[in-house]
Amino acid sequence: MDDKNSEIGVPRHAQDRALPDYWSEACLKLAETDTLMADLINQYPETILSSRRDPFYTLLRAIIGQQISVKSADSLWSRLEIFNNFNFSPEFFLKTDSEKLRSLGLSRQKVEYTKNISSYFYDKQINDDYFKNKSSSEISAELIKIKGIGTWTVEMFLIFYALEPDIFPVKDIGVINTMKKLYGFSSLDEILKHSERWRPWSTVAVWYIWRSLDAEPVLY
Repeated sequence: MDDKNSEIGVPRHAQDRALPDYWSEACLKLAETDTLMADLINQYPETILSSRRDPFYTLLRAIIGQQISVKSADSLWSRLEIFNNFNFSPEFFLKTDSEKLRSLGLSRQKVEYTKNISSYFYDKQINDDYFKNKSSSEISAELIKIKGIGTWTVEMFLIFYALEPDIFPVKDIGVINTMKKLYGFSSLDEILKHSERWRPWSTVAVWYIWRSLDAEPVLY
């Protein structure tokens, strides 16, 4: 574990996962510029973003989580885990009948998107190191070509797989609505203006916004 994270501690859910080396520095800077964010950071002292370093798994979870609540996404994911015995591979989803996937709760559209990313990963033989040395702009340009992947999904991938430090998902309804509630903002312009003070650590601030919404840390 990086020394910069030793002050925070690594929760059990993050053990054996890749951790961002900027976390402690980011928390200190955010706390200096945003008193409400400082309160959130103090409220969840052992929370830290982490990555499985499994690009297919992370992208699949992001697809599953599109436009539904975290609770609904977790429930659907649990059914998938039981159904496929934790075999999250492109090959598995390519050979599984679409109607069977729908019976687990996936919409027709999400079945299509799941098949699309499975085909992409299978055809290119993408492994866990495929995106390792690519920039965030290179990753975004590549993923956005896959039908079913939009800006929000790419941003989730950059946060939860690549651990990019400065991602603000402006289309994430949970983040936007929570900022309105916590900060008393009434418009998106106010939210975007405020988020500028979080740079270059927007990812960390967003993580704590998410953390305030759910009993368990968000994992992709």
